[in-house]
Amino acid sequence: MDYDLLKVKMKKNKITYESMAKMLGITLNGFSNKINQTNSSGFYVDEANLIRKTLNLSREETFTIFFNN
Repeated sequence: MDYDLLKVKMKKNKITYESMAKMLGITLNGFSNKINQTNSSGFYVDEANLIRKTLNLSREETFTIFFNN
């Protein structure tokens, strides 16, 4: 998982943690925990899919961000 790339993509698209959390239907704290891998196992598949669509991520970017170790 490469959540640093996710942070870069969000910044490039001018999407804040708050707006992404709202779009995913989770709290800001919950999103922050997920992206910083604090007390969390990461994003669920449906959340990853929403993020992919919102940021218009390629398949390769999606795999790198959410599935690559």
